[in-house]
Amino acid sequence: MKLDLRQFITPIVKQIELRVRDFNLATNVSPGETGDTIHQIVLGFQFDQAAWVALVFDTRPDADPVYDGEWQSTIEENTLDCDVGQWMEAYEEIFENESNVTFTTVDGKTVKVGPYKDDDEDAEERLTTQLAELFGSVCRESLKNIQSRSLFSSMPLAITACLRVDEHECQYAWPDYDSRGGDSDDGRITAS
Repeated sequence: MKLDLRQFITPIVKQIELRVRDFNLATNVSPGETGDTIHQIVLGFQFDQAAWVALVFDTRPDADPVYDGEWQSTIEENTLDCDVGQWMEAYEEIFENESNVTFTTVDGKTVKVGPYKDDDEDAEERLTTQLAELFGSVCRESLKNIQSRSLFSSMPLAITACLRVDEHECQYAWPDYDSRGGDSDDGRITAS
């Protein structure tokens, strides 16, 4: 199986653009109170038990900037309409069919992942981490695309808000957990 990850960026970006354009603070379904400013914008994803991408506008002023999994309580209401089913197909190819998958990364490099072998006790963690990093890079680049065009600046942001990419099982995070919440937090955005 071959999978070019670059093909997923544009559909995710288009869905984020749509959600930003249609955003209504009064009807926002997220952790926090309806009508409050946005403190975190989380692009969450999963690839192993199901394949989806969700965009959550978290309005809680006390949301933890390092890791706050409350965004997961509104996945269903915030799942984007973009087909990432091939992410789970790649996972199944590696783990169930014990085959390699060749990925083209977001920066055009070729990476082979797999196969999974039962006799390698570290294989599951190593391979799922590799997959989370590959799929997480798609989400990160999608979010950075929106950020680079200042599209979030039209939204009702808290004075200091942050962008996050989180894998459902904590196997990937952007910015990484060590740099979140500090001066080097690449996800920090400010209201205009």
